[in-house]
Amino acid sequence: MTACCMSRASAPTVRIWRPARPVTRSAPRSRDWILEFEPESAPWIDPLTGWTGSADTRAQISLRFPNPASAVEFARRNGWNVELILDRDVAREPVDTGAAWAANIMKEERRHAA
Repeated sequence: MTACCMSRASAPTVRIWRPARPVTRSAPRSRDWILEFEPESAPWIDPLTGWTGSADTRAQISLRFPNPASAVEFARRNGWNVELILDRDVAREPVDTGAAWAANIMKEERRHAA
C-alpha cells in the first residue's frame, strides 16, 4: 500500500526521539535522532519454545537522522503519523561532596570517642 492511498487513521505512527548519553561512559551524547514505529500488536510467547514472537514486522525498523526536522519530513512524506519526543532539560542540584564527607568523618570520630 502506498502512502497516497492510506488514510490518516490507518497510517502507522512513528516515534522520533534522541537517545540519552550512556551513564557508564563519559562519551558525549549521540547527535542522531531515531525514528521507530509504534507497536501495532502485542507480542506473544510461543508455547513450544518459550520465545517471544510478534506479527509486527515494523518493530524491527530503526532509522537514524541528523536532526528531528529531517525525520519529521521523511515521516510526513510517507504519510505516517508523527510523535516527536523532545529532550528534557534536567536541572540537577550540585552536590557538595566535601560537606557530606566531613559530616561522615565527624560521625565516625564521635562514635570512636564514646
